Amino acid sequence: MMAKGKIFYLDDEPELLEFVEFVLKRYKYDVIVKEKWDDKYLDELEDVDMIILDIMFPEGQPDGYEVCRRIKGIEKLGNIPIYMFSAKAFSEDKEEALENGADGFIEKPVPIDNLVKLVEKVVEEKKKNDFID
Repeated sequence: MMAKGKIFYLDDEPELLEFVEFVLKRYKYDVIVKEKWDDKYLDELEDVDMIILDIMFPEGQPDGYEVCRRIKGIEKLGNIPIYMFSAKAFSEDKEEALENGADGFIEKPVPIDNLVKLVEKVVEEKKKNDFID
């Protein structure tokens, strides 16, 4: 069976990466998981349907906001929905996510059903828009 869509997920928590990857694969998504950002990943993003970014990374690494800005600044990647994924869920964090180009915000911890429903909705919407374009 063909994958329902392709998700890129960046987070510095290995257990969470593994868990989200496991869940989304079970629901028939292709998932690329990375623990830290590298600009060479930009080449892997062209056929991705959704990007999920943690906000906070260790010192010396770009945070999720910066990664979001880099991705959204590239014309051919700008239409990929990006959702910030963080326990930092104050309204100013959500505002900052949107100001940096994110399409939405997922609060950690997130119930699995909610995550899967959101991913399904976002991926379907993206595929519909790609079809129209």
